[in-house]
Amino acid sequence: MSRHFVARIFCTLFILTSFFAFFPVKASAQTYRQPIAVWSFDGMEFPSTTAIFPANCGRLYQQANLYFGGEYNSYYPYSLQFSTSNNEPDHNPCLSNNPEQSLQVKLQSSNTSGNIWICAAVLNFNRHGFNDLYLEYDLRVTSYGAKTYLFQYSTTGSGYTSFDTVFVPVSDYDNFIHYAYDLESIPALQGVDDIFVRIIIQNATSANGTACFDNIAISGTKCVDTTVLDTVSVCHAYTWIGNTYTESGSYYDLIERQDICDSLTILPLNILLLPDATITATPLSDSTELLSIAETGLEGYTFAWTANGVSCGNDSTLTVSVFPPHDVYYCVTVTSPEGCKSEGCYLLHTHVGMESLSSSNLKIYPNPAEDFVVIQGAPLHSISLYDAKGQLVKQFGSIHSNEQMIELKGMPAGLYLLDVVLENGEGLSRKLLLK
Repeated sequence: MSRHFVARIFCTLFILTSFFAFFPVKASAQTYRQPIAVWSFDGMEFPSTTAIFPANCGRLYQQANLYFGGEYNSYYPYSLQFSTSNNEPDHNPCLSNNPEQSLQVKLQSSNTSGNIWICAAVLNFNRHGFNDLYLEYDLRVTSYGAKTYLFQYSTTGSGYTSFDTVFVPVSDYDNFIHYAYDLESIPALQGVDDIFVRIIIQNATSANGTACFDNIAISGTKCVDTTVLDTVSVCHAYTWIGNTYTESGSYYDLIERQDICDSLTILPLNILLLPDATITATPLSDSTELLSIAETGLEGYTFAWTANGVSCGNDSTLTVSVFPPHDVYYCVTVTSPEGCKSEGCYLLHTHVGMESLSSSNLKIYPNPAEDFVVIQGAPLHSISLYDAKGQLVKQFGSIHSNEQMIELKGMPAGLYLLDVVLENGEGLSRKLLLK
């Protein structure tokens, strides 16, 4: 493949030149995009058996070749050789430190009776992932050399289509002239991955006339079609293309395609913070408590309280009875100005009736607690420990003792409820704060 690429690259350069500008444009050395494939011929060795020149610089040099001698409809010239000259150009994008040399072509006659001197080179390269293709080369023609260059393109290596013919003026003889062509102006090559360009070199006065090529370069811009989505603002998390994002930022998805530009989609994502709906309880008296939201800066927030599922208020605080007739599960839904919602809950767990004198003599310490809590002072029957959501986390039955220690190490900090039942059937509930 590399051999075929070399020959094709030569032809392609010629063809592309005609294609890009219906006339070759003399140009000074310009800023290259990114070299895709370059033939500087500097430091290269001449092929011993076949006239195939791999590119010796560029991103895709292993997939680019210049062909002479029949492959992909190229013609073998009368002779090929490397030559050196004091006036060789310095447009080489490889910036090689090797000795300067160019490729010299002498033409072969098409028949024995006429003076129709002709040959053809084929330049082949793979441009996947690049657009804005540019073909550039330096050309020097002697007064006996080829005067006409016919450029053709193909996507298969056969069935070439002409796109330009270049006639070298007398004023350009014996000097290297820099030519540049915009290959993207050829509609048939847009979106095509593999490109062949055939350059038919003809109309030399004799086989002694030469054409020298140097610094043949295919360059382009890395090809990515970009789509930027509208900024998406969501609460807490967002799932996109199988990934879940919890932080604001710009995220992308790249779809690599074989024969056309890759597709890049960018998602600007704004993750909104959820409001803190943690409920804190503050005693107001022996019989009431104030439930409030821990969130600060509540301007623009809304609140919806429920007691066992029944709506009971819409302020940031709620006053409740410490001794309701039954357990009550208080919940609040907090909505931020952006529409993000969080829910917090608090269980008020109690026994019906007032505490007896004996049960009120119980000691529960330390409170707040860290690693343990002790209950003592009366014959104990059972002890139950609930979290703030009313879920049973620890239980001790048939204690038959005046003292019980409960291990709390490793439990999450927060508000808990101790439910103590004595041997005589009396009950007591106490709130326990675990640090």
